[in-house]
Formats: sequence, structure tokens, C-alpha cells
Amino acid sequence: MKAMKRISLFAPLALLWACSAHPDADIRDVRPLQIERGDKVTVEASHPLFSVGAQTTVTFDRIVLPGGMPLTVPGRAVSPTRVLFDADRTLERTIGAAGGHLVQASTVTVEQNPAGVRRVYKSAPTMPFELDLFPGSLQKLAQGVADKMGGGLWGWLGVTVEASQGGVAVRTVRQRFDQAAFFSKWDTVPIDGKVSRAEAHVGQPNGLPAAEFDALDANHDGVIDNFDVEHQSDSDGPAAQSGLRAGDLVVSADGRPVLGTADLADAWKKGDSVNIQLGVVRGGAPVTVSLPRFGRPVGVPSWLISALLMLLAATIIALPVPVIGGLIVVWERKISAYMQSRLGPNRVGPNGWLQWMADGLKLILKEDLIPKDADPILFRFAPYLAFIGLFLVFMVLPFSQWIIVADLNIGLLFLLSVTSLVVVSIIMGGWSSNSKWSLLGGMRSAAQIISYELPASVSLLGIATLTGSLSTEAIVRAQGGLPWDWYLFRNPFTFVAFFVYFISALAEGNRTPFDLPEAESELVSGFNTEYSGFRFSLFPLVEWVNLFVIGAVAGLLFLGGWRIPFVSPEWQDHSGWLQLAGFGIFLAKILAIVFVIIWIRWTLPRFRVDQMMNLCWKFFIPISFACFIGVLLCAWGFPPLVDKAVRAVTFIAGGCIPAFVFVQKVRLNRSRYRELQLNPLL
Repeated sequence: MKAMKRISLFAPLALLWACSAHPDADIRDVRPLQIERGDKVTVEASHPLFSVGAQTTVTFDRIVLPGGMPLTVPGRAVSPTRVLFDADRTLERTIGAAGGHLVQASTVTVEQNPAGVRRVYKSAPTMPFELDLFPGSLQKLAQGVADKMGGGLWGWLGVTVEASQGGVAVRTVRQRFDQAAFFSKWDTVPIDGKVSRAEAHVGQPNGLPAAEFDALDANHDGVIDNFDVEHQSDSDGPAAQSGLRAGDLVVSADGRPVLGTADLADAWKKGDSVNIQLGVVRGGAPVTVSLPRFGRPVGVPSWLISALLMLLAATIIALPVPVIGGLIVVWERKISAYMQSRLGPNRVGPNGWLQWMADGLKLILKEDLIPKDADPILFRFAPYLAFIGLFLVFMVLPFSQWIIVADLNIGLLFLLSVTSLVVVSIIMGGWSSNSKWSLLGGMRSAAQIISYELPASVSLLGIATLTGSLSTEAIVRAQGGLPWDWYLFRNPFTFVAFFVYFISALAEGNRTPFDLPEAESELVSGFNTEYSGFRFSLFPLVEWVNLFVIGAVAGLLFLGGWRIPFVSPEWQDHSGWLQLAGFGIFLAKILAIVFVIIWIRWTLPRFRVDQMMNLCWKFFIPISFACFIGVLLCAWGFPPLVDKAVRAVTFIAGGCIPAFVFVQKVRLNRSRYRELQLNPLL
């Protein structure tokens, strides 16, 4: 009987596994599903196929290069069932030259030649995957600036170039300008030291080309005189001396492909020979041009450009942070006033919306006191550490495809890590104050935040397993714009994980009903009791901005982020208006979550310490791990048809039905409220 029960338990899993398996398919899986630059991509076979050590190539049928051939990359077989290849910069630029950005590949071909016998394995993986090798907007900008700085090398060579399909096109080549010969040829009677467009016969077969005339006409007055040409070079540039011509297409440098203006500088650094050999296409025929390697200018390192751009972006993002916190403060005060039937801020600014500025100025002008027996260094530094920890989260939040500072391939881990700095700052502020109230508040905060970080992190990592990437941008792309395509309704386990994360985030942020570290009725004000002035204002500022962060993280991981319904990511990426619409949609999702958080604060009473810890260790941690395991089983065991059915059921049961019940409750309460207004004696 026990054996039969065990068989009955495992029978559904076995059936799902049988339905999801493809015994006739050679290629089973490609991981990660969202392939980004720097990833090591695994192509996995359904059964032992590959010869380890044999020459291996991987081909994608949906990526067609300009010559009409599909994209093929070199790979290496690391086991009989696995082949690896690198998603490096060369692959990224190859896809860019083909006009691709976000390419969904449906079929993968692995070819090997062990012992001279050609073997080809071709099939579609079980899960569709995407090549999105282009970096985030800031990295694109940094790369563009680096390319321009790399143009300093081209300028030293005496050429102007631009990136073209398959290489770098040479537009002009600096050659020696013979001023006397020029005016002798084109300055006709009356000889006045000026050459007009008519004298130069611009546009005629035997005349001066229009582009060359415009280049010589420095002040663009339609006449070339001595002042216009005095800046022209009196000698040929290194490129002209070596035989490079206008119209050439540079495709390689010392055997390395040249797909962008910075690639020549990269090849220049790596070689140590006297000359560098350029592979050039001239008139459809390949030509080799030998350039001298000596005398090249020293350019600005690309890492320095990236660092400066990131610093600039960080400064731009830091400026709205206090404004976000201030507006949320006013909004919360207005909501609480409405819920309690009283007036909220309505004096400073339009309808009181500048009250946060008045409060901030008041706190800045207050005297900044430091207790006599406090640790002066740690006491001063603690509030700033809390702000830094919260501010760093904004580095990896994709508000749209363009508005993101750094699309890190470990963005989710970075997000979970930097938020821990807030814990350190609260403990530091409580301990350094040398006050029993502050110390108790800091200890409570340490126990509370560290405890609730575990279920929150496990809930978020379950989402990463569905995506196959820790990049926040990739997680948004993996979802859809419609509600049933969000990870919130992907399956029952992600639905529960959302609420585990949401409640755990409230506890981490010391929000009511989890505001025990600063409980006024018990600890005066807790860890920030001894602070005053501007340093005191940083702690509540971090708390209110944290509401925005909670909404942003929940929105991008569970609610589709900036995705627009019925719009593909590549279409959205090429339209500024769609980018703006995506930003507005994401902002609306964030504000909706912030409203719910404020609603909870002014509705529920504070928990006791033992109740709060029991909720975490006895309930949330087991539930979060169960959700994580459930997400893995659904991702690996459900065939596409079952996955769609589960998604539909989850959306109806977890989205439609609760929304209908909520609307009915609101209508009922509003009708009762109207009856009370009409019948005050009741």
C-alpha cells in the first residue's frame, strides 16, 4: 500500500517530465535565456553527442549577416553533453553590424569534425532564448565617447572615418595642400586671390568636387581665399603616405576584425611590431595597407570615461532622491488626513505640495547637536551611510531601457547587498549615541532587518531562476506588458513569493506595523533619538525614499517593469515616445505600491517583538524556500501547454477574483458611508 501511495505521488511529476521531454531533439537547452555581453553560454544536448576537444562551431539561424550567411561562433565542448561559447564584444558587434539588437533564436546548430567526420546537430531548444548583447544606455554612451576618443588615432593618421556595415569607412584622407598650385589652377581672370564656385566649376565633370570645395571654404561664404586655406596641411598624413585612400573600407587590423572606430586602437595596443597591417576593401577587392605604429597619440582610457560618465549619471540620479522622499512625505500626510477626516498640508505651495521643502529647510537650519559621550566619528557618519546604501540601489533600477545607470549582470545581487548598508548605519547610529534607548532601537533593527532579509532575498532569487539572469533589465525583458504575462501571475509560487517579499520589505524598512526599532511609545524614537538637525532628517528621508525603492523592485520583478502591452522590447527601444510611455507605466506601478504601503501604515496596529520574529522564522522563511523549490519545479517540469494553463488559472484566481471582490467591498462601503452622511442620527 505504501509503495502504491509513493507511485501515485510521483506519477504526476513523471507525466509532466515525459510531456516536457523531447527525445528526438539533439539540443535541449541554451542557458542563460537572456544572453548578455560577458556571459559564458551553455548549449546543452539531450543526450551525449559531442566529442570533447574537437573543433566546434555554434550557428544561429535567425541571425543573418550582411553576406546572407547565418551567424556562426566558435565553441568548445566541455563534456559530451555541453558546449560553451563566449558572448564577447566581437559577437556583440557582429550582431550590431547585422542590424540586430534583440534577436530571438529558434534553432541552434552545433557542428563538429572529430577524426575528419563532420557531425551536425540541429534542433530547437525547449525554452526560447534571446541574444541581447548590447549594454545599457550609459554603457552605450561610454562606448560612443570611447569611440570618439579612439578617433584621435584616426585623426593623427589624417583620416576621417565612420562605422559602416562590415567595417570602418574612410571618408577623407589628409594630403599635402599646395596653396600656390591650387590658386594657379582655379583662380581665373580677374585674378583676385579668390576662387568662387563658378571659377572652380563645382559639380561639373572637370571641376572641383562639391564636398572638397565645402571643406576648403572655412567660413562658408561661397568663396575660397587665402584665409580659408591657411590651416590646410603642408604635408601628407601617415595614412596618405601609407597608401590609404578615401572610400576604403577598413575591415581588419593585424588579423583582428575592425567593426568600430575604437577597434583600431585596441589592435594597436596589442601589437609590438614596427608596422600594423590593415585589411582594406577597395573597389570590392582586398588590399593590405601597412601603417607605421610609432608616434601614435595617447588617448583617454575607456575605463576612465566610463567612470566619469557613471559619476555624472549618479549625480543626476542623486538630485531627485530628496525630492522623491519629500513628495512621498506630503502624499502620506494627505492620505492619512483623508483617512482620519482631518486637514492635511495645504498652506505651503499649491495645495500644500511644497510642505516638504519648508520642513527640510527648517531641519537644515536647526542646531546639529552631538551628545557629549557619543562616538563623534561614527555618530556623524551613520546617517550618510544609510543614504549611500539606499542611493546605490538606484544604480541598477531600469526605469526604462534608456534610463539605467548600469545594467549589471549581477544587478539583483548588487541590489540585495547594498541595502544591507542601511542595517549597518542604524546599528552604528544606535551604538555610537551612547544611549540605552538608541542602543535598544539599533539592536531591534539588527534583529528585524537581518531576519527579514532572508525570506525577501529567497523570494527574489526565485524570479531570477525563471529568467536565467540576475540582470534587472533582463528580468523586465523576460516578462510581458499584459498582466497575465507578469511574473506575479506566472504560477502560484511566484504569486505567494510576491507577498512574502512585499511584507518582508516593509519589515526591513521599519514601516508600520513593523516600526519597532523607532517605537515612540517604548523607545522615545529608538536608534535616532539623539540626532538633531540635518543628520536627523536623513533617517526619515531614507525611510520614505525606501517606499519608492520597494515599489520599484516589486514593479520590475513581479509587475513587468517598463513593458508596454502589445509592444515588443526592440520596437520600444527605437522610439523615444515609447520609452517615455514605458517610464510612465513603471512610475504608475511604483506609486500604486507606495499607496498600498501608506494605506497599511494608517490601518494596522504595531506588532509585538515576539510576534514579528515568529512571523519571520516560523512562517516566511519556510514559505519562501517552498516557493523557491516550487518555481524550480514549474520551470523545469512544466511543458509549455501546462505552463500557460497554470498561468491562466493563477491570473484568474489571484488577480481577477480578488479584484472583483475588492471592487464590490468598496462599493458597499461607499454606499454605507453615504447613508451615514444622509442619516447622522444613525
